[in-house]
Amino acid sequence: MPTTLQFRRYDSANIANTTGAVGEILIDTDKDTVVVQDGSTAGGFALAKESTVGAAYGAANTAQTTAQNAYGQANTAQTTAQNAYGQANTAYGAANTAQTTGQNAYAQANAAYGQANTAYGAANTAQTTAQNAYGQANLAYTAANTAQTTAQNAYGAANTAQTTAQNAYGAANTAQTTAQDAYGQANTAYGAANTAQTTAQNAYGQANSAYGAANTAQTTGQNAYAQANAAYGQANLAYTAANNSNLLVGGTITGSLNVTQDINISGNIFLEGNTTFINVATYAVEDSLIYLASNNIINDIVDIGFIGSKNTGGSFLQTGLARDASDGKYKLFDGLPDNDHVGNVITFANSYLATLVANVEANTLTVVNGVSGNVNFDSGTLFVDAFNNEVGVGTTTPEAALHIVGTTSVREIVERANVSATALGANLEISLINDGSVTYLSANSTANSTLNIRGNSTITLNTLMPTNRTLSVAVLVKNGATPYAINFVQLDGANTTINWSGGTAPTPNANAIDIYSFTILKTGSATYTLLGAKQNFGA
Repeated sequence: MPTTLQFRRYDSANIANTTGAVGEILIDTDKDTVVVQDGSTAGGFALAKESTVGAAYGAANTAQTTAQNAYGQANTAQTTAQNAYGQANTAYGAANTAQTTGQNAYAQANAAYGQANTAYGAANTAQTTAQNAYGQANLAYTAANTAQTTAQNAYGAANTAQTTAQNAYGAANTAQTTAQDAYGQANTAYGAANTAQTTAQNAYGQANSAYGAANTAQTTGQNAYAQANAAYGQANLAYTAANNSNLLVGGTITGSLNVTQDINISGNIFLEGNTTFINVATYAVEDSLIYLASNNIINDIVDIGFIGSKNTGGSFLQTGLARDASDGKYKLFDGLPDNDHVGNVITFANSYLATLVANVEANTLTVVNGVSGNVNFDSGTLFVDAFNNEVGVGTTTPEAALHIVGTTSVREIVERANVSATALGANLEISLINDGSVTYLSANSTANSTLNIRGNSTITLNTLMPTNRTLSVAVLVKNGATPYAINFVQLDGANTTINWSGGTAPTPNANAIDIYSFTILKTGSATYTLLGAKQNFGA
């Protein structure tokens, strides 16, 4: 059966001023969205709605397409820059060759030496410019849309510089030949060297132009880089939004989740962690059974039940109903400190039994230590005095082991009898607490006897009997051919006058069982009226 789970719902203003527990979910009723709390940030973190995520996803797709186009254009710019680099290297090699040729010309003629040196310096300058252009072109590698066109222009300029450098190389070769010829014709070589100088200066100018174009390409590339960075940031935001929206299509949420509207889940919910917080006004569960401790299948070592928190007089305590794994008993407890249920094991010794007001039906009802050690049912209808071990029916002040006040209807009483295979002798002592009120001496009597009636060895009859109460004692005496009687009675060891039925002491009967019945009426402390009678059976 599905279970409806509701979370706390507030408007945006209240959400902004609310700091919830870590991982707690709130519902923003103004924005219709979920807000996840982290325990410290007021207002928490709102999640995007499906429509917002869809828009972000579209923007992310657009940003992805733009970034891919920019990447392609940057690749094109890279290729172009690499080509320019190759051309510049070629120009550099040609310039080096021109330098060698000039040095040879210097060896052949003093005048040619000066011109060749000039050409060599110009070529070196062209090399430096070309290297600068290479560095700028590398920067242009990260550029996007506009950088491609500018890089292509730089490529054309580099090609022009290559052609010029090649021309300078040819001129330098010519100068070399001329210089060699000038070994015998110095004037002619001098003119050829001048020509080579002019050509090298022209190459220098072309290289400068290429350098300017490369600088322009660098600026354009930097602008494109900034735009690409901005697109990258947008793409990251879209990626994050898309990640956060993966709840719609399945996946794992690694951070906090805020839900500000209702959630309808048709499948099962599996929650992991040490504590699950559900902060709602009403927690309604349609299922009729709540299954606790479903993984407690190996050892019966954890307590199972419900715990609630309360704050009474500034004390933060726990109360609840739980099954104690140590003895298998359910306990309604109160006053438990917050840290006394670690690891799902409750320290019941640090709590006290709570009061339950209910109708109770049980096969066996065991009551242990109620209020003040006593148990009171229905305002005195049944009262158990745990201190004196007495039970009162119709009274809360029982004066005996069972004290009944009011009319009593008993179908049958089965009374315990103390049957002793001994004979009546000179002295007989009956302890009512141990022996009961009926004693049968099954051996033939041997002497007339003095009977002493007491509570037991530690409790006197005076303590056992309240004032204005009576009790009866019966002694069955078996006689043989020579009968004997109970002539005297003591109460707690004190001689007490017997008021015999008929006014005189009875005569014992031979070969019979005489039953002596004594009724004791307590009229004051250690003050009694004793009534006695005898009946004969079997004579």
